[in-house]
Amino acid sequence: SPEESVQRIVVKSTKKGRSLRGGEPATIHATVVSKSFYDRVDFYYSASVITPNWIYITTVAPKKGEFEVNLPRPNFWQISFNLPKCDDVNGCKVAVRVVLRSGRDALDETIAGSSKPAQPCGLDDYDDNDDLAFDILPSKRPQDLCDFQINVELDE
Repeated sequence: SPEESVQRIVVKSTKKGRSLRGGEPATIHATVVSKSFYDRVDFYYSASVITPNWIYITTVAPKKGEFEVNLPRPNFWQISFNLPKCDDVNGCKVAVRVVLRSGRDALDETIAGSSKPAQPCGLDDYDDNDDLAFDILPSKRPQDLCDFQINVELDE
């Protein structure tokens, strides 16, 4: 059977049917393979894919005995965050990271690993990190949010 791993990451706009736009809310869905009650799954995002600065979103814990976990699940809070602002009229490339931190000890699988602090990169033997880079539309500018009224007078 497969080791702990991140199998899939999906990012969606919280506005049904809408494209991802800078500054707007989005959700992260991840499918992971978990082997231990002590496993943890951390979620991060970065406004840059060239020089990522991972911003922590949240951590969730799979249920004991589950081997494949689809996150978020109905009994978890929805994993949502605001996409970074994008000032480029052509859009921006951003990223999310999902880190599966294993609770297993690589030297003795019968001993649960220590509770590790949230960090943007899993370092232990059974940990797994996966990133998803994607494009977002530019953030709405204040002038885009205004209702303009135009009066047109036609000469007769």
